[in-house]
Amino acid sequence: MLGGGNPVGGSNPAGTGSSINYIGNHMYANSGVGSAGTGGDFVALDFTSAANSYIMAELFVTYDAEDLADGNQFGYKVSADGENILFTRREASAADRVDNPLPHRVKFAIPPETRIVVTGINNGSGVDLSFVLIGRVYA
Repeated sequence: MLGGGNPVGGSNPAGTGSSINYIGNHMYANSGVGSAGTGGDFVALDFTSAANSYIMAELFVTYDAEDLADGNQFGYKVSADGENILFTRREASAADRVDNPLPHRVKFAIPPETRIVVTGINNGSGVDLSFVLIGRVYA
């Protein structure tokens, strides 16, 4: 592990998955690529923040527009303890075409002991989405 110890607990700082990783006073999570729509929504991240800190977070989102068909609606939502705090959706105007892209970067605060769930959504045959969450931890 690089740097000093981990002041707020956490997991192994490597790879992709649905939980967050703490390194010093920083955190990150990488969902990897998942498909929303074919088998339902894609739960990209699902974790509970540490009890003794809050996080100023940035969420980065990418998607494969080539997966979209005319009329597909796709997007993502972020919930905190079961309540949606961020939600955005766009519609493909033709196959492989999105006239108004999804916001690819959003900032938000994560309070202590809060369950965060990031979900990719799509009403079509499946769109690949990936999420990266980074942040500064304040203990």
